[in-house]
Amino acid sequence: MAIIEFTVHTGRRAAFWKWLSCSTRLGQVYAAFGDGALCRLTWLNPEIGQDLRLPGHDAEVQRVEQLLAFPERGWSGRIVLSGTEFQCRVWQALTKIPPGTTVSYRDIAQAIGQPRASRAVANACAANPVPVAVPCHRVIQADGRLGGYRYGLDKKIALLGSEGLMFAREVSLTSRPLIE
Repeated sequence: MAIIEFTVHTGRRAAFWKWLSCSTRLGQVYAAFGDGALCRLTWLNPEIGQDLRLPGHDAEVQRVEQLLAFPERGWSGRIVLSGTEFQCRVWQALTKIPPGTTVSYRDIAQAIGQPRASRAVANACAANPVPVAVPCHRVIQADGRLGGYRYGLDKKIALLGSEGLMFAREVSLTSRPLIE
């Protein structure tokens, strides 16, 4: 179970982030850790990707590899996220979406008390600094279409597929209400 700390932007970030990278079934990823917490997770451009493994940090690399291999299990450590107040509310709502289910951007907007903010919710999802650990891939459009994904629809489809939601790129998913 992840322990997630949400902080509103103060202009300051962790004093030192250690960046690690590893190869996963979904491609090369970078993970940043600050003060022992996951702070950032991003896929690398394939042309510039290379493994960056700092000695003594195999446990963190292994946890990132496990997260991407089994997203339904979630992250099992501390996460520190910094964003606007709105982004933090959206990211917190994302953590309540059960594995193997989807909700719409509209559902998230309603869950945070901003029913007309679907587009802003989509932008907050795109700004999520730790995709998969905070499962923005589980959010789709209200009409059942996938919507977007910062790292490409192929990754979104693969992540949802690993949670038991199998479909072709053109097929729509059915949205379910956010469970609280």
